[in-house]
Amino acid sequence: MECSTVCYFQEFIAECPEAEDALLKLNIGQIHSIAQTIHPVSYEKMSEECRNIHDTDYMKRKMLGMDD
Repeated sequence: MECSTVCYFQEFIAECPEAEDALLKLNIGQIHSIAQTIHPVSYEKMSEECRNIHDTDYMKRKMLGMDD
C-alpha cells in the first residue's frame, strides 16, 4: 500500500508537476481520515508497515522523497 501510494503520487507529479500541492493535500487528507477511524489499541497492534501508512507525517515525507 505504501509503495503504490508513493509511486502513484511521484509518477503523477512527474507528468503534471503543477498538480503536486493539490494531490499531496488529497492524499494526506485521505490518510488522515482513515487514521482517525482506527482505535488506538488496534493501531498499537499493527505491524510497523501498517502503522506507517496511517502516519500522515511519514507518508508525506515518503511522497516528497524526504526519506529518513
